[in-house]
Amino acid sequence: MANVLLFREPTAGPSQDRYETLFNDAGYTAKCVPVLETVHTNVPELGRTVLRDHEGYSGVVVTSKRSCDAFQEALQGLRGEEGLSKALASWSALPFYVVGEATASAVRNVQMAFKDQGFSAVNTLGQASGTGEQLGHFIVKEHPKGGKDLLYLTGDKNRDTVARLLKDGGISFRALQVYETRPLLDFASRLEEAVTVLDQGEKEWWIAYFAPSSAAFVAPIARAYPVLASSHIASIGPVTSKFLQHNLGIAIQVTADKPKPEDLLRAISNYDSGR
Repeated sequence: MANVLLFREPTAGPSQDRYETLFNDAGYTAKCVPVLETVHTNVPELGRTVLRDHEGYSGVVVTSKRSCDAFQEALQGLRGEEGLSKALASWSALPFYVVGEATASAVRNVQMAFKDQGFSAVNTLGQASGTGEQLGHFIVKEHPKGGKDLLYLTGDKNRDTVARLLKDGGISFRALQVYETRPLLDFASRLEEAVTVLDQGEKEWWIAYFAPSSAAFVAPIARAYPVLASSHIASIGPVTSKFLQHNLGIAIQVTADKPKPEDLLRAISNYDSGR
């Protein structure tokens, strides 16, 4: 079966990355190749917001694990601070609107890590949403209007879709950028290593893209590899697919129904079995 290059950061920790595990168990030869590094921003401001402004918000919007990581760093800096337990009790009572199960799980992990500090529970909503647009519509439908602001944790490359939908839907919010992403300086050597390891025999190739920002950086470099010239292209979701097609002129073979490893594997294997 085919080789699969997954342009994403593999899951950290002792267990194997779920994307790699599922694809390899299905007979593919898969490898994650990280593209971007994340730098947290405005962490002190986020910490002050958590500690001092906890009564000024009606919920939190989190659209990626990176935002969760920044939130966790802010909480880590507050350990032992007077008033933290009271503040986290307030945040525990608020809804956390999230995109996808992975982000919901990341939020729950943060809650568990600070349960001893007063973060007693977390109510994640919207995790069935596969995109920011779907989450925006969900919030407009479910969240009370005319109340306190939502705290929207963003990155430097967030599309304006969620913000526009909230504004148009009468939901007030405050956006705070908590991370930025930039290309890894050693990406080219990482890709070279991955291609060398996987390039055994006459296998076909799949390339899977996970974000517009990483795709814009990766695509020109990947084109330089003859073995990748005829690769099939997969996308984790409609936003990335649209960017690949309209901005980079890349034809897409499959798009995952939801941003989950099972859905990406299903899309690729269904395509392969139908040829």
